[in-house]
Amino acid sequence: MFLWYSTITMVEVARAGWVRIAVEFELPEEVTYLLGDTPEEIAAKAKTIYVMDILRGEIIDPMIAGEILGVSPPRMDSLMTKYQVDMSSNPPPTVK
Repeated sequence: MFLWYSTITMVEVARAGWVRIAVEFELPEEVTYLLGDTPEEIAAKAKTIYVMDILRGEIIDPMIAGEILGVSPPRMDSLMTKYQVDMSSNPPPTVK
């Protein structure tokens, strides 16, 4: 049985118009072992997956997603391919 716990915290930050969101969750040791990553790498992957999901849901556009992830447009294109995010049929607005 897998038991995990999560916490989400929102804190205002100095950067105008941005809010820091901290998501904390626990994974069983065997899952983290299978991932083979450090906690920081797992957190970065979780952030990328979440951003790709809201991009896929047409809540943000690729430019905003790239800014959130701190990646260049070519890297964003690569991530969209990797996570199977297709914006060709219906590009979303900048922000909903």
